[in-house]
Amino acid sequence: MSSFLEKLGPKYFPGKILHGYLPIYAQYFEKRRHLIKNICEIGVQKENCLNMWKEYFPNAKIYGVDINPEMKKFESDRIQILIGDQGNKKFLETIPNNMDIIIDDGSHSEEHQILGFKTLVPKMSRNGIYAVEDIYSEERESVSLSFFKTLVNSINYWPKGVKSYEWPTITSFENIDDWMIKDIVGVSFYRYLVLIFKGKNPESGEAHFRLQKENFLVDNKID
Repeated sequence: MSSFLEKLGPKYFPGKILHGYLPIYAQYFEKRRHLIKNICEIGVQKENCLNMWKEYFPNAKIYGVDINPEMKKFESDRIQILIGDQGNKKFLETIPNNMDIIIDDGSHSEEHQILGFKTLVPKMSRNGIYAVEDIYSEERESVSLSFFKTLVNSINYWPKGVKSYEWPTITSFENIDDWMIKDIVGVSFYRYLVLIFKGKNPESGEAHFRLQKENFLVDNKID
């Protein structure tokens, strides 16, 4: 059965439909689409995607980011266009906080993709989803793809001095201030598309693995 997002595809015919992104997005967006309050898409060009997101997320404000001032013509009651250079960190910092979803379909510059991720994810809502589209290179592995692969190591960070049998009781990682370790809980790779999921890992002290040692460890032999 097609998702609601896939059904909207032929109505608005965004470029994403040609890349096969809509079924992937539907996996993560469908159940929470009425809860989304703010979504931002970097790269406007046409109004197709903006209007599709407006119908798909009925309670959300839709932000479009583009370097071309002419894109302002696509603003409406729930759509706001922000004009600026995706490669300018100071501009990116002006994008409103607490975005629930950010989709980077902008310049496709590898430098810009990485800069956008590093600048915007810390500003997102606690359970935000950050998507980067069209990650590819014709002649070599994409620098962006290589960068996002390193997040796997961040997610699976293990603090020094913690024994293997203690993993269920980890609620705090001392002296760690790297938000990529603390706040990135998952990464999903698809063809030319990567999704990064923000949340709270055990070092936040709020993870679902929080258990009392005395209730879990048995003679220090649990592994």
